[in-house]
Amino acid sequence: MNANIQVERIDKALQVIERMNEGKDISQACRLVGIRQSTFEKVCEKNPEIFAKLREVVVIIGQRVKELQTAEINELKQELEAEGITDRADILSRLRK
Repeated sequence: MNANIQVERIDKALQVIERMNEGKDISQACRLVGIRQSTFEKVCEKNPEIFAKLREVVVIIGQRVKELQTAEINELKQELEAEGITDRADILSRLRK
């Protein structure tokens, strides 16, 4: 494979990872950057340093999701407590309505 094409694919793969770090999923990121997902995956397979960056992004995204879930749960708890709903049975009955 032409060295210029390989460099271009690596650059695009890094751009995909950047878009994923901004919150895009892999297919959205590939479309935005203009690279096929299968090409992106091949670049990651052939270049361990790219795959390592991808792994870092996946871990960071996982941490963000957990943080958002925790924040949402805490917000819900505060709203329920503000309404005086603290009993599990009360919460479940309101969810069923």
